[in-house]
Amino acid sequence: MSTFSYPPLDLNQNSIRLLHVNKGAWPSDVHCSLVETTTDPGEAVPYKALSYTWGAVEGGGPQPPLPLIFVNNRLFPATDNLRMALSRIQDPKHDLILWADAICINQQDNREKGHQVKQMAHIYKNAEEVLIWLGPSNEEIEDLLEFATFIDEQALDISTPRRSGQWASHCHDLMRNHYKNAKTPQNIIALQQLLSRRWFQRIWVLQEVAMARSARILCGPSSCPARTFSLMPSFFEVLTTEHSQAVLDLMPRIRSNSWWASDRTLHNLLVKFQHSQATDPRDMIYALLSMSADARDPTRFYPSYEIGGDRVYVNTMCFLIFGRWHGPRFWQPPRIQFADLSLPLAGTIEKLFRDIIFEYCSPAIGTVNQVCDDFIQRITCIKLNEVQILHCLSTFLTIALTSMDLLSTWFIERRPKLLEAHFRDGRGELQHRTKDKPERIFTLIFEQQNVEEEYRRIEFPIFDRFENIENLSLPRDLDRHDRRDGFDSFKHFTDLEGPFNITRPTENVRVMT
Repeated sequence: MSTFSYPPLDLNQNSIRLLHVNKGAWPSDVHCSLVETTTDPGEAVPYKALSYTWGAVEGGGPQPPLPLIFVNNRLFPATDNLRMALSRIQDPKHDLILWADAICINQQDNREKGHQVKQMAHIYKNAEEVLIWLGPSNEEIEDLLEFATFIDEQALDISTPRRSGQWASHCHDLMRNHYKNAKTPQNIIALQQLLSRRWFQRIWVLQEVAMARSARILCGPSSCPARTFSLMPSFFEVLTTEHSQAVLDLMPRIRSNSWWASDRTLHNLLVKFQHSQATDPRDMIYALLSMSADARDPTRFYPSYEIGGDRVYVNTMCFLIFGRWHGPRFWQPPRIQFADLSLPLAGTIEKLFRDIIFEYCSPAIGTVNQVCDDFIQRITCIKLNEVQILHCLSTFLTIALTSMDLLSTWFIERRPKLLEAHFRDGRGELQHRTKDKPERIFTLIFEQQNVEEEYRRIEFPIFDRFENIENLSLPRDLDRHDRRDGFDSFKHFTDLEGPFNITRPTENVRVMT
């Protein structure tokens, strides 16, 4: 029997493939067929979605020979873990419609992969249920999942299904007050074993769980509702990793009362999940896009597997700063690593500005001016105040004196109610005068003799100076800077990069480079 090959998918529509799994029972071979459908509202076919890890079977001891997977009557080269999952999921009496990424997406077609990844949030959101496959089980794990199922059923009998807070409270009360004897070493060990499975470290599971309307934990022949399983660590007092707890907090009925309800910018998600795991490094970013509050718009940032990881990191850095993934005009990609994306944005700005001026601009003055102008204009998209931006840019304007007028123009055009700016070329100063009362003057000094020192300084990590800078608030600090507590609020700024002298109104505030 020949091996499997994919029929083409219409990439001009919201098309996806679904897997029609014929009825059967473990450990028989699994026979399936692919059908094309759409994620458009009102046209989708009812289906369930599979959440699992690629690779070998994990845990549970020695396993019997795994069933084969046949798709469209052809042998499909599925991983061992997927083969076991499908053979366990198949129903002995009924066919099953399922979405599983390794089969439903042609993994060898990068254009199709990008097209499908853009729709994955809709795929998991539209699924009737997300099936979370954790691998084989043992007797202790089966007992644990049976207990979780029992608690779920008891809690539903006494709570309103739509009130997630009340339901979770009833679950905790039941476990604390009526089933204390369930807190056995066997159950605790079983829970620890499950939480150590690879699934809890995989970056893609965040989106798969966060979008699920309903989810179920599957382990061997046993299962339980994911919402109740997520409460087990607190009841059994089992410590979890930050990543695994974040995943548990995303389960249906739980997420509305967790970190999910807080600020979910792409930058915050990158910081929170920087230690997650992905087979493809690009997925460390792509898996978070639809979860973020600011990057889920596909017209601003979208997954593409036709570009390399380095370019993806640059695109992401540009999005974090400029609000879109394309960099300034005439700008060539700087050397960005994934770890840079979780650093404070103030340090990120300094790194990019250094790359633009020192390394990636054409020597032509006109090009430098154009790139710097585009860069400075786009900084207005991020949540930094004027003091922070001045501080980030002043260091490198020491070298690029020709671009100082661009910074001055930016403040005049972008902040007309706050500052008026004047560059005094002969003295190498960029002065900003506030229009509100009392009047304050900010003067940035750009001294040519500091050029050699600047080149020496950039050989060292630049981000350590920005640990506290993003906590500053310009309106608050400017209003108070003529009082002692106002000075104290700027103290750590001086420690980071000095001298930054706060004096009385109408006197200069000098940032020395």
